[in-house]
Amino acid sequence: MNIKRRNFIRKSLLTTAGTASWMAAGNQFSLVSSALANSSNAQVGNKSLVCLFLLGGNDSFNMVIPSSNQGYADYFVTRQNMAIAQDSLLPITPLSGAADSYGLNPAMQPIHELFNQQKLSFVNNVGTLIQPVTKTEVQQNTVPLPPQLFSHNDQQRHWQTGWPQQNQKTGWAGRMADLIANSNTNLSMNISMMGINTLQTGFNSTPYSISSDGAPLMYALSPGVEDGNEERLALIQRLTQQSSHLMEKTYGKTIDKASELALLVNDVLASAPEMDSFFARDNRLSNDLAMVAQMIAVEQQLPQEKQIYLIGVGGWDTHDNQIVAHAALLNNLSQAMVDFNNAMTSINKESEVTTFTMSEFGRTLTSNGDGTDHGWGGVQMVMGGAVDGGKFFGQIPDLTLGSNDDFADGRMIPTTSMDQYAATLAKWFGLTETELLEIFPNLSNFNNSDLGFMV
Repeated sequence: MNIKRRNFIRKSLLTTAGTASWMAAGNQFSLVSSALANSSNAQVGNKSLVCLFLLGGNDSFNMVIPSSNQGYADYFVTRQNMAIAQDSLLPITPLSGAADSYGLNPAMQPIHELFNQQKLSFVNNVGTLIQPVTKTEVQQNTVPLPPQLFSHNDQQRHWQTGWPQQNQKTGWAGRMADLIANSNTNLSMNISMMGINTLQTGFNSTPYSISSDGAPLMYALSPGVEDGNEERLALIQRLTQQSSHLMEKTYGKTIDKASELALLVNDVLASAPEMDSFFARDNRLSNDLAMVAQMIAVEQQLPQEKQIYLIGVGGWDTHDNQIVAHAALLNNLSQAMVDFNNAMTSINKESEVTTFTMSEFGRTLTSNGDGTDHGWGGVQMVMGGAVDGGKFFGQIPDLTLGSNDDFADGRMIPTTSMDQYAATLAKWFGLTETELLEIFPNLSNFNNSDLGFMV
């Protein structure tokens, strides 16, 4: 066993949080035929999606900034003491999608290099929508809007579900697993570094939770971890297997399957190449990405070869101390993304892995004195060898206060829906147009289901 796995076994948590799709209750998606699932699964190929969810609302209009004299002047008037100095911007020349000149926040030097290498693109003014809206329609309340705009929990849920009108809270990655995952294995297609979550929960599937140390083991029941574990496990098995009570028998089977799956995943990870050395920093995000890199490196040894990974990255709710805090967050994120890209290149997986950001909303362009408040539309990043890199996608909003893009106080009205953004990723992953409409019921309200940033 490698050092990380040995360390993990010493501090294993008593948990069954890693249960996979065999735990979920069935409902209407169970009606999807196995023929459809098998057909879709064949299209997936060796591909993985890695989602970095920036929890709290990223002030992404301070990532990509107008750099021309007039463009920056408009930006500066709007952003006030939140403005990044013009002479500090890292100049970029997008291959398409930009009518003005732009620069990146100086804290994003690693991303600057990736963008110039055409390995990353920006998707502009993305947000939660039910259908396209104008400022007049929003003000007059004549079109349906996402529920509870500017609420962290509600907007995080909308980004994860892609279907806020549903009664049950399933996520678009979970519904993808319902359609295309290999149902003959206990290992879920969705691997979570963020615990149980909505994004990866389907009607018939749930995420499998791991940590940066590997799959969770039940400390008191895993053979070889603690003295007496074999006896304890055998006793529970006898009690549950001999029981006539349905819940007791199910409990026993759940323990068996969770233990077997954790040991299987950790045994496979023991043969994975070392990835920590690719990461310049020792922090939670880098450690999580190092584990994802190991999982991808050994995917062909796992019973579920294709995965969607979710990592939560906290700290983006910058109501105060934003200039300092946001720069640190951006720099840490940028470095970790570049390091992960290098790790994927080292195992020849760069073109098979697409990493993308999500955040519940952008922030107000106006300052509250020392930070910003909850906004709406924002900028997202997509990275990988299959990305049409070095470009801008989506419409760049007018950052002038009171513009047609400004709902109030510099809250940008999204011109690209999160449905379109996620559907473009899902199409690359292998879903058909018909399946996209099943996964994203509001997608039909928009003219374009493919934003074109994947090749």
